[in-house]
Amino acid sequence: MKRKRFSIIIFAVVVVLVLAAAAGTLGFKSYYKASETPVSLGLSEKVDSFIMPVRLIAHRGFSGLAPENTVPAVKAAADADYDGCEFDIRLTSDGQWVVLHDNDVSRMTDGEGLVSEMTLEQVRALRIDAGNNVIQYPDEQVPTLEEMLKACVDYGIAPVIEIKTEDGQEPDYAYLAGLIRGMGFADARILSFDMDALTGLKEYLPDGAYWFLTSKVTTQQIQLCVQNGVQGIGFNASRKSNLRYIDNIADEGLVVSAWTVDNIHLLDRLYDKGVFYITTNMIYPV
Repeated sequence: MKRKRFSIIIFAVVVVLVLAAAAGTLGFKSYYKASETPVSLGLSEKVDSFIMPVRLIAHRGFSGLAPENTVPAVKAAADADYDGCEFDIRLTSDGQWVVLHDNDVSRMTDGEGLVSEMTLEQVRALRIDAGNNVIQYPDEQVPTLEEMLKACVDYGIAPVIEIKTEDGQEPDYAYLAGLIRGMGFADARILSFDMDALTGLKEYLPDGAYWFLTSKVTTQQIQLCVQNGVQGIGFNASRKSNLRYIDNIADEGLVVSAWTVDNIHLLDRLYDKGVFYITTNMIYPV
């Protein structure tokens, strides 16, 4: 039986401040840094915080408070009032979409093997046994896409869907578009490192907002987004070389977003450079 290390992270409560008038005119909310590092002193300790007009997207749900990519993580993100809840989808061997970041189930579940080589029934037989506060969710399963979208509806938060395609499968994008549209999210934000996945789904879900993800921004990628009608680029914020392309991305009329930002000083720097969409594990709105 494989051993897992369970981690329980309790985030500090922050002081609620009033949104600056200028930020209000932009339609943005106020956001605060919960903590530079996880704390375990209960929910009464105050930490430094500041106002910033920026859209925060919960990375794999509020994965600091619940196991990543699960329905409880969606609820936690909604309760924290994030602007969106990002989660990853990939295909089973029988062509069904499930919510899991890794192509292998071993890190997050009590099973082993590749999702692409397992049927939906096999994946659903597993139990989530890793992630923050996992002990509170002993019977949690790997969700289907439909379940995660329903959770977004139930808890009132916008889905931000990242399509994983590295296993070489050929998705039925018409079917995927039907699932998303059927839950009332025809204009959902869709992310992928695979441009073909974005253009493939865009054909059947034209009202979606499509963002290309990249670890290292290039001029060629920016032009490829423009040529394919992709509306935004999300880049790895920890790679300093990407920062020099922020103006280039914005000049082409593309949304500029960054992932995964858990450092308050980096967020401040990104904001100063004009990045208003941030995916994060640890910075959250109040």
